[in-house]
Amino acid sequence: MGLPISLLNIGLVLCAGFIGALLAKSMRLPVLAGYLFGGLVVGVATGGQLTSDDFLMGLAEFGVAMLMFSLGIEVSFANLKSSGVVIVVATLLQVFLTVSLTIVAAVLLGQSFKSLSLGCWFKIC
Repeated sequence: MGLPISLLNIGLVLCAGFIGALLAKSMRLPVLAGYLFGGLVVGVATGGQLTSDDFLMGLAEFGVAMLMFSLGIEVSFANLKSSGVVIVVATLLQVFLTVSLTIVAAVLLGQSFKSLSLGCWFKIC
């Protein structure tokens, strides 16, 4: 009797994350970079077949929520407040550049202004 597919998928993803974390630590990179690299390798190696596993997708969403929670714990309000101007400027610059490049690409592809304005609206919201 073999193991259920979900259990094999989870084992594969956990092993890839562990190996990626070890590689990242050996290169003095954050462990998160290793987790992302491990996930990328597994995703490419399996041809995206793991995404059809609903349990694994739920586990991935839980992992992202835990990652955001741990990042939220590490960020101090004092550091955020001191770099607030930089964050606001970087965010506005990112939105401006994204919208500008989208407009240029859409004009080159022959899209109408209506589709451009709708795309910009969805980008900002």
